[in-house]
Amino acid sequence: MYLERVTVTLFSLLACFVPSAISTKYYVQAPGGASCPLNTTCYDLSFYARQADIYFTSDSFFYFLEGKHSLDQPVIINGINTIKMQGIAEIQQTADENIKQSTAEIHCSNQTNGISFINSSDISMCNLTFINCGIQLSQLSYLNNHNYTALFFGN
Repeated sequence: MYLERVTVTLFSLLACFVPSAISTKYYVQAPGGASCPLNTTCYDLSFYARQADIYFTSDSFFYFLEGKHSLDQPVIINGINTIKMQGIAEIQQTADENIKQSTAEIHCSNQTNGISFINSSDISMCNLTFINCGIQLSQLSYLNNHNYTALFFGN
């Protein structure tokens, strides 16, 4: 199935949590986007995606800084517990109030790139927008007798 533009905001199913002290924290910086926070190291999404087995592990927390993040390959995450992916919310001022809103967007290079979680639990995504993302189930041919988490979007 294909995703043209969907804002992932799941209040009751997936909640955003503050990372625990034992979580491994990563900052994901968009090319030309927000600056990396002081005393932290930031890489772009492609860097983490190319080495998914190293970075997308149990008890990891990804902070997506504002901007357009590019995903040019499918990312398959298998057998992890507790992963959090959160867009950093910036305060937007309107005429009536201040609103915290994330401008972190994940743009997939084509509709067969996306993120899949296989045999994983406690997955949380907040304040992220996915654009032109998807994954073909044929890429996940080893799913027989496995549990997987997926959000399907149709036309």
